Amino acid sequence: MGHSAFVRVGAGNEYDKVPGTLGELLLAASATYGDDVALQVRRGLRYERISYVRAADLARRVAAWSVARGLAPGDRIAVRAPNMPEYVLLYLGAWLAGLVVVPIDVRTRPEVVTRIIADSGARIVFGSALIEDGAAGPAGTYALEELVPLVAGCAPLADLPRVAASALAVIAYTSGTTGTPKGVMLTHANLLAETAALARAYPLRRGLVALSILPLSHIYELTVTFLHGFTSGIRVTYLPRTNAATIARAMATLRVEGMTVVPELLRLMRRDLERRGVGFDDHAPPRGLLAEPRLQVEHEDRRVADVLVVLAVLLESERERVDPERVHLDFHTRE
Repeated sequence: MGHSAFVRVGAGNEYDKVPGTLGELLLAASATYGDDVALQVRRGLRYERISYVRAADLARRVAAWSVARGLAPGDRIAVRAPNMPEYVLLYLGAWLAGLVVVPIDVRTRPEVVTRIIADSGARIVFGSALIEDGAAGPAGTYALEELVPLVAGCAPLADLPRVAASALAVIAYTSGTTGTPKGVMLTHANLLAETAALARAYPLRRGLVALSILPLSHIYELTVTFLHGFTSGIRVTYLPRTNAATIARAMATLRVEGMTVVPELLRLMRRDLERRGVGFDDHAPPRGLLAEPRLQVEHEDRRVADVLVVLAVLLESERERVDPERVHLDFHTRE
């Protein structure tokens, strides 16, 4: 028996119906936030931006394309690619069509990828032009970067299939401590409950500018930045390459207000900064930290302070003058 989690889209009474599936939830978000920018990525010399309304239209086209390829509710689509707006659109379109997404980490070894595709029963595989050792899907293999032109000729799917809250939405493969990846089956109700809990514990402001740097193949990023962010009306930026320099540049130029991180990422960022001559110790801010009070870091939780110190240095490394009225950094840390 499935259970629907209550997730209110927007503020006040903008949306009163309780969504029973992820597709319903995300269509409601698109209707609520309209022409607000939902997703953006820099490609070449300019940013490509997708509004909430456009995201819903493209998602319906992805659903229609999937149906035209003979996929039915319950069928699996695997994806192994870096973060990009097309990753979100694929999730949305698959859920509208009642399909199950099998996200695979880009660092997964080719032989393990092949095993996951076979074990999950994925019929179509989306890889990336940036990954040469991609595996094939029985019913077709495509580059995720080409998703939008791929579905452009399909009319948006108007007659969406009925999908139960108890239906599978994602099969996430994780090795845990055993070394052999096993598929964790997550339903629409599971992910709706996560989104509802996040909305209660950490409400986000509409229009908040966020950076997505953790893999969308991980449930943490999927729920916190994608699902919680999308239903809150935030603007998410994706980077073609993720390192300390590109993160710093994006934070300074886009006025990034939040992102989801894990300790390992911060350690990598710290090592990168140390290679660039920034010094750290256990009790003092890094040498070279701006003397302006608004970037001095104090927090009772040492781990959170470390996060803020590292990111303050990243901001300084771009030599940008940061207006505190326009930039407010919010962070979650998780062991």
